[in-house]
Amino acid sequence: MSLLPQRKKSAEELANLRESLGIPGESPGEEKLPAPSAPAAAIPEPFPLLPAKPPKPVRSLRKSEFVPAPAPAPAARPADSKLPSYRRSDEEIQELRRQDAIDATVVLPQTQIAHPALIVPGYLAASAGAVSFHFYQLDIRITAACVVVALLFAIFIFFRKTYSRHHAAFIAMMALFVIVFGTLHYFPQLRHGT
Repeated sequence: MSLLPQRKKSAEELANLRESLGIPGESPGEEKLPAPSAPAAAIPEPFPLLPAKPPKPVRSLRKSEFVPAPAPAPAARPADSKLPSYRRSDEEIQELRRQDAIDATVVLPQTQIAHPALIVPGYLAASAGAVSFHFYQLDIRITAACVVVALLFAIFIFFRKTYSRHHAAFIAMMALFVIVFGTLHYFPQLRHGT
């Protein structure tokens, strides 16, 4: 159901509605009388007029009309502020960028990834240490040498090739297992702990 009226109300209906709501209004037969005029001196001025502001200068983008804007006075800044105290020119900005480009040492990710020729020997040395004592029952010195070589590869990869540290961790864990199980193999009296 729509709340909008279906037809326009007549003047009599509007007057009846006003009376029922208690709103003073004119009845349909009455004429409107003009309001009594007050003396001109009694009407207060609404607001005093403000002086007109001069128009704001517009900066033109044409080179012929270009006038450099006056430099603002430097604002007081704390001594530890990293903001410059004045605006730098384009030449100064370009010079600063050149210096930053020269000073910045760019480290490419490709130089931080270990080559497979460095990773594979580490895994092979740790595996050879495990195989040497378990399957071939070789001397402890061979197993120890394989573990030392695997740990050297792991240390080198960890400190020099940062994007391949996971390989260094795997090689070190394999070497740790070889050390633990090799110790138990070569020293059987440790198996039953005293």
